[in-house]
Amino acid sequence: MTTKIDIYAHIIPEAFLKAMQERAYQAAAYYTSLASRVPSIIDLQVRFQIMDQFGEDYRQVLNTAGFAQDLPTARLVNDTMAELVDRYPDRFVAFGATLPMADVEGALLELDRAIGELGARGIQLFANINGIPLDDPRFFPIFERMAKHDLPIWLHPMRSSSLPDFATEDRSRYLIWRVFGWPYETTAALVRLVFAGYFKRFPNLKIIAHHAGGLLPHFAERVRDHYDEYILWQDEELQPGINELDGHPLDYLRLIYGDTALSGSQGALNCALAFLGSDRLLFGSDFPFDIEKGARLVAAAVRGVEGLPVSPAEREAIFAGNAIRLLKLPS
Repeated sequence: MTTKIDIYAHIIPEAFLKAMQERAYQAAAYYTSLASRVPSIIDLQVRFQIMDQFGEDYRQVLNTAGFAQDLPTARLVNDTMAELVDRYPDRFVAFGATLPMADVEGALLELDRAIGELGARGIQLFANINGIPLDDPRFFPIFERMAKHDLPIWLHPMRSSSLPDFATEDRSRYLIWRVFGWPYETTAALVRLVFAGYFKRFPNLKIIAHHAGGLLPHFAERVRDHYDEYILWQDEELQPGINELDGHPLDYLRLIYGDTALSGSQGALNCALAFLGSDRLLFGSDFPFDIEKGARLVAAAVRGVEGLPVSPAEREAIFAGNAIRLLKLPS
């Protein structure tokens, strides 16, 4: 059977939840509720029962479902994640480290410790840090350090209902902030990083964009047409950034990697394949965020990859080979 490495499988380590509760994190109540509604995100036995449905060839790369607000909590989370990978090698092949991004110096220390001492195979960042975009200069050292480590950054969207969709309102309604806002957040962060010159300055920068790269695969030609038009017009805002790039913005955006976490939409996954290519598409399910506590999403992701118009070798690469190469895992 083909090995399947789920590149985007969320978890809330029990120690992390306790730390959030003890330190009165604003998000503690939400994650406490989430753990009760979706037990597989915290209860390993429930998680393993679901994983068993997909055979012994199914493995996960762990990423936290929340973020650490301080260095001690980040250290606790990463220690716990490393312990899980070490204790259950037949279940978990790697983890992405959590960083206290509000403390960049602390984040750099923890980044090096998690990768150098704990064996983390990259880091997870959210699309904004308390409303601050990732291309803000204060976060530049994080990207510089990750380019030196030559390991990936998992990019996860971050948007809540408190950010309204219309200027006359005070909140987003009908889950617009999550269903549609999250792919937008991912896309906006990637475009900002391109125009900040990060992909040019760090040619080996590796970013795994959640949900198959957000909006980019679906609007690639619109991206090309609009930037071509505004470049031709010598747009005052756009031109300085364009002048710093060696190619078209879309060429840099094609350097990202994307997972297959699209809730089973074959058409959308085919679109992602066309944009990213089979060497930059990685099997990922978004486990366990669905009403059946993860099983449906994993099954949908498996069907999606099996339904792609690719060769057997390319399919194996999407299921596992690309993750092995990107995360530098033992084959």
